[in-house]
Amino acid sequence: MTSRILIVPDKFKCAASASQVADALEAFLRSRSVRGHDPRHLTIEKLPLADGGDGSLEVLRSALGDECRVVSVPAEDALGRPVEAPVLLFGDSAFIEMAKVCGLAMLSFEERNPEITSTRGLGLVMKAAAGMGVSRIILGIGGSATNDGGAGMLETCPPSSLAGIDILVACDVENPLLGPNGATMVYSAQKGADAAMQERLERRMEEFARSHGIDASVPGGGAAGGVGAALHSLYGAKLTPGWRLFGDMVHLEEKIAEADLVLTAEGRVDGQSLNGKLLTGISSLCIKYRKVLKVVCGKSYLHPKMWRKSGIYDIFALSEVEPDIRKSIEGTVRLLSGEGLMLAGCDEAGRGCLAGP
Repeated sequence: MTSRILIVPDKFKCAASASQVADALEAFLRSRSVRGHDPRHLTIEKLPLADGGDGSLEVLRSALGDECRVVSVPAEDALGRPVEAPVLLFGDSAFIEMAKVCGLAMLSFEERNPEITSTRGLGLVMKAAAGMGVSRIILGIGGSATNDGGAGMLETCPPSSLAGIDILVACDVENPLLGPNGATMVYSAQKGADAAMQERLERRMEEFARSHGIDASVPGGGAAGGVGAALHSLYGAKLTPGWRLFGDMVHLEEKIAEADLVLTAEGRVDGQSLNGKLLTGISSLCIKYRKVLKVVCGKSYLHPKMWRKSGIYDIFALSEVEPDIRKSIEGTVRLLSGEGLMLAGCDEAGRGCLAGP
């Protein structure tokens, strides 16, 4: 009997791309039996995905193949330093990954300061893309280093610069702009803000939204430090879950419906993973089609009651094998392709990531 397994991973940030994760998991699966089945009888499909954050451009580029091309345009990073930013062109559309312009991963830990980081660079890239004759700009706005509400973007690319161009935004979160679940209070700490700075940033964001007529309640408005809300209110952009945007492009729902087992992976699984990110979408589709979903991650911060309620059958964390974060990051591919998953309980006896309920 042939088992149909769908591998649909995200990246492991700072450790492995989604494609590398998919390849490593396939290598593991093909080296083990599934409840006594010969590994050669497995039908494995790899579908590296993203949700609008780091790595989204490469995932889309891989999915489109010869139908797309990448051009570089001059821009600024979050601290105003010159960078060359990629723009992916396909059909009448341009795709921009914000993380490659003013992303958090582009800054050292010491450089992170959301009181001074800016989205000016994103605006420069958007304006350049508009000059390429496209009729639609798709923005992946996850992984940003900023919390300026889109003020810098407005400065370098006012809405009039994009007249006649449709804007589609791939959001990786559903948070609103303001409040305890908003951009500042949830995400600015990882961008370098302490408690006192968060209070200042929140007041600044409130004033910016009020003075510019920005709707602070729209779901996803808190993405990228408020860029989502600015794009929605001032540019007429449509905000959509990034996992759905990318999933539709590669027929994710149909592939999940056809699979016997769905295996996804990402570096960190926590409460935000179930709040609009890729895992949210995959789990909802697995519930819809009654598919077994298993997750491999670097580290999980979720209580089993929480992830089981979300349709996840099991989670395997590499931290159970290698608790040293640095060593785990450096050895991610090796751990995923065999050693780590074996020690975490994925074995040839049928236990673990290949065993059904």
